[in-house]
Amino acid sequence: MFLESPSFIYAFKAFFVMWRRVLLLAVLIAFTGCGPQSIQGRNQDLIVFSEQNCWDTLRNTKGHKTQLTSMLDRETELLQTMVEDLLTSRAQTMKLVQKLKEEMKNDGPMRPGLQNTMKKRMRKGLSLSDGFAGFVGRHSCWLRAHPAMVAEMGLEPLDETTRLKGVMLSLAASLMLYDTYLGTLAVLNEDERIRRFLNASDLGYGIKENQMEAITEAFLSRSNALYIQEGIDYYASRMKDLETSHREDDQLTYFNLLIQQSPSFALFKEGASERIEAIETDARTNRVKDNLNIINRSVVGGVSQFFGNVVGLVEERKGKLYEDPHVRQDAVKNLKAGDILLEKTPFRLTDRLIPGHWGHAAIWVGNEQELKALGIWDHPVVQKHHNAIRRGASVAEALREGVQLNTLEHFLNIDDLAVLRVKSLGKEALGQAIIRALRQIGKAYDFNFDVETTDKIVCSELVYLTYPDPGWPTEKIMGRYTISPDNVARKALGGGPLELVLLYHDGNGIQKNRDQVFEKLMAQKKS
Repeated sequence: MFLESPSFIYAFKAFFVMWRRVLLLAVLIAFTGCGPQSIQGRNQDLIVFSEQNCWDTLRNTKGHKTQLTSMLDRETELLQTMVEDLLTSRAQTMKLVQKLKEEMKNDGPMRPGLQNTMKKRMRKGLSLSDGFAGFVGRHSCWLRAHPAMVAEMGLEPLDETTRLKGVMLSLAASLMLYDTYLGTLAVLNEDERIRRFLNASDLGYGIKENQMEAITEAFLSRSNALYIQEGIDYYASRMKDLETSHREDDQLTYFNLLIQQSPSFALFKEGASERIEAIETDARTNRVKDNLNIINRSVVGGVSQFFGNVVGLVEERKGKLYEDPHVRQDAVKNLKAGDILLEKTPFRLTDRLIPGHWGHAAIWVGNEQELKALGIWDHPVVQKHHNAIRRGASVAEALREGVQLNTLEHFLNIDDLAVLRVKSLGKEALGQAIIRALRQIGKAYDFNFDVETTDKIVCSELVYLTYPDPGWPTEKIMGRYTISPDNVARKALGGGPLELVLLYHDGNGIQKNRDQVFEKLMAQKKS
């Protein structure tokens, strides 16, 4: 078989060496902050070694399903966090690309501050690229771990569902990287001045000359395209299982959403690998920038359209409560300053693996009238947000872009809604709670989900910090204490300190047996 041929094995290993260069700038314009001291001084063999780790895992576990399942559970949790991080970067990227395009229209030089920002993001991008490359590498062998290969290694036959998960995890990570490349570097490469800037060396940041060109060449690599095409072919052969017997498997559902919603997946299904191979052949005699223009026209049909699709990965439809005037009216009538909002959005990618029923939590800080009644409208912390609150932005929530105030209309792009209220809370205590919530505005999102850090917070941690007294339940995961939206919701069960004042499920308002329905939702398996 082709997968066992020496040429494929060589190409397969070369794939991981080249991916390091592809990934270096794939998330270039996504992140701020400091990265490793040198983005060039890395051992490229680490990626190939990761592939060996994949085979070692199979040997050490002897293909035992329970051990492999436990490993995949841990890997999936880590991947989900990184995907959240990357999806956030795509939304931020659109703004920066527009800013760069405007900057390049001027006759003057690129401003020093913008230059430094781009270099810092280049360094930071490598750390995330290593993570995604690690996923591809650690699970690369699943694709070739067919029964004959496994038998040759002296192992028991692999569970096919477990193997499918490994292949889909690696494929999903690979497609995310292709998506990010086409949504960032392809855009930046269109401008000659930006291309020259990114190809220039910078010893201060450890960047070598022609880094952009090297990454572009690696992206057009035939071996990269072949690997993804092989993964897609295997995945496609198991689609019927995914649609029937594996429908209730949350992990496979999540991987399936990642793959299906990837613009690059659509491209490869349309024969992009053959076009990339042809472009790579042309690249031997033509400049990379010319070939990049070809792939933009031939494969993606225009960078702007493609990039819009990439950013659109965040959700696949609108929520059932979205822009419903009756729902908004009902919510406004019932809401009081300090209320806790819970939501469920099964149409969003990362909702699938958030533990429990509820996927997000927020705080309703109240309107101007309520805050004046509480005597805190003129408090310095509240004063900073007068304009936003007057515009109707009274929902404090921690999103991937950071902690911010949003309107109720923005929040109600959901299917399920629960409004919880702290019982027996005096006026002064409630006012102080709202001030604590507003103190969080502007903080970064905590992709480590650690309640013991306050410089960055996650959505349910906003509730945790706003109301410190109820004795919130937490869970220890990967050495960190975390709190989920369901942990918050549990305090409204069995006579707890929270009361349920409003509930919508699957787009419908629940009037009868509201508490019982709420409890049942939290007890049942996630849909």
